[in-house]
Amino acid sequence: MAEPAAGGEPRAPLDTQAVGKQRSHQRTLALYAKDPKTWKIRPSGARGILMYDEKTGRFSFTARKLKPLSGYVLVRNADTPPAGDLLARGTTNKAGELRLSGRWNDWTKKIWLVSGNDLTISGSRVTLIAWNPEQYLFEEKVLGVFCGECDE
Repeated sequence: MAEPAAGGEPRAPLDTQAVGKQRSHQRTLALYAKDPKTWKIRPSGARGILMYDEKTGRFSFTARKLKPLSGYVLVRNADTPPAGDLLARGTTNKAGELRLSGRWNDWTKKIWLVSGNDLTISGSRVTLIAWNPEQYLFEEKVLGVFCGECDE
C-alpha cells in the first residue's frame, strides 16, 4: 500500500528519458500527456517521472505543466477500470508542478496520474467517476511488458 505524500516543489528538473535503470533495482518510468484520439505523446504537454526501487518499494514522482493548485492522484490501473490502486496524492503548486513519494510493491501494469476530481477514494482503492484523459498523464509503456528499446 502507498504512503500518500503532500505535493510540493520538485527536487530536480525532470528527466525526459523514457525508461532507464540507475542501479540493478532502481527504475524510472516517464508519464506523458497524450492525445486521447491517437494516444500519441503531446510533445509540449505535461509530463512526469516516476523513480522507484523494486527492492524497497520506495518511489518518488515529479511532474510539471499540470493545472496549478489542483489535486492529482497517482494510480496503478491493473486493467480493471474504473477501479485501481492509490499510490499517492497531492496538490500542484502555483507553477503546476507536483512532487509525490511513498511506498508501493506491485510495479506492474499501468501507472496514471489522474485529476483528483475524477475519482473517489476508499482506503487504498480508487474508482474513476469521470473520464477526462486530456488532463491525465499516462505511462509510456506498461510496466512488466518488454518493449524492446526500454531498459527495464
